[in-house]
Amino acid sequence: MKRLGDDRYTVRDWVGLLLCVVFVFSVIVCGLRIAIVVGPSMQPTLADHSVHITVPDHEPDVGDIVTFWHRGTLLIKRIVAGPGDTVDHWGDTLCLGHGQYYVVGDNRSNSRDSRSFGPIDADDITGRLLF
Repeated sequence: MKRLGDDRYTVRDWVGLLLCVVFVFSVIVCGLRIAIVVGPSMQPTLADHSVHITVPDHEPDVGDIVTFWHRGTLLIKRIVAGPGDTVDHWGDTLCLGHGQYYVVGDNRSNSRDSRSFGPIDADDITGRLLF
């Protein structure tokens, strides 16, 4: 603990500074982003108001949880079909083209997803959930 007028730094001060530098470096170089789940659409996998880290990934795999922009809102959903896959979209067979993904929330009964707004483009995907 520092006393008034004490200019020495402790090991705890240096460790804290090092952790801050590593975190900032990770965010800048790796493009790590923070995503907050708002709403029950991803329950039980992701809880409402839970905080997660995402990494940039514009070609995710089926089964990945991704964040993407839809009409000015950042959403988080699971990919259930990717480019070249076919999906039963309300009785119609929908074949996904290059760079298209079909996403749904894990809480199927309470989720606004591709079943309501259709497939999303890879360009709209901002990241894949890391943890």
